[in-house]
Amino acid sequence: MQQFTALLKKEINGYFKGYFAYLVFALYLIASAGISLYFGAYMVMHDAAAFSLFYVQPYILLAFIPALTMKSWSDEYKAGTAEFLLTQPIADYKLVASKVLATFIASVVMSLCLLPQIIYTSTWLNLDTGNIICCFLGLWLLQFLFASLGCLLSSCSKHMIVSYIISVFVMALLLLVTPFKLFETYGNFLLGEIGVSDVLYFAILSGAFMWLNGQVLLYRRSVQKHKTFKLCGFAGLLFFGVYLFLWLIGLIFSSKMDLTSAGFYTPSDESAKIVSKLKEPYLFDLYIARDYKMKNPEYYQYFEQIKRFLKKYEK
Repeated sequence: MQQFTALLKKEINGYFKGYFAYLVFALYLIASAGISLYFGAYMVMHDAAAFSLFYVQPYILLAFIPALTMKSWSDEYKAGTAEFLLTQPIADYKLVASKVLATFIASVVMSLCLLPQIIYTSTWLNLDTGNIICCFLGLWLLQFLFASLGCLLSSCSKHMIVSYIISVFVMALLLLVTPFKLFETYGNFLLGEIGVSDVLYFAILSGAFMWLNGQVLLYRRSVQKHKTFKLCGFAGLLFFGVYLFLWLIGLIFSSKMDLTSAGFYTPSDESAKIVSKLKEPYLFDLYIARDYKMKNPEYYQYFEQIKRFLKKYEK
């Protein structure tokens, strides 16, 4: 435990002893406030969950989390200290966990820069406290996932710029490729309705990235032939198994908890009685205009809320 604590302090001091982390925090605050105010219609939505502020966070983190993780291992390789660490009697999981946790702590501190905007909003809008807490929970889980992925990719290259570019690219793939369901799972937290499968999605995927990071360290110690090919093949099989496991968890734990303060997704007794009296099924066609969805996330939020509300009554 003393080894891990010493490593964690070393990594955290590496972020905050200079001006780099504070510069990243300032740029993050400017980007979050600017995008939500000027592109997310933050001031005109009157949304009790600050949806437009949290909706853009995954895309903002694409630029800032890799900036925090790019030097986690690349800097060690460049300074020649990686060889020293890997030859010490320190378990690989402690090395990996210290770097990921330090990055996560720095990113959580960075996300707390959003509080002044939220506090100011609460002075003129009655915010949904439960939904806001749920949004922060989803944001922190996403930050931990990106921190574990960024540290993994940093361990694969000796050049910080290469690590940064690759991290941005891979994180963007996770967000934009529909089968990965990363943005969809994150969106459940924004809407204040989450289940066990949503939390396990981030936990299992983050654990897989951290475990694979440990394998990369073993790879660097190894002198086997074709070790790069073996590592890539093993990583592919690992993530296929992880997503198969997550799919099974989604089937088993399909229920959701309504964490909104107003109980938005919980049907009232009167509504439940009306639905129970229906003799025949009713079919609904629900559409959203693509232009409205792209220009203002308020329409997307409303569309998603209506879909979830109808699914509640369907069950």
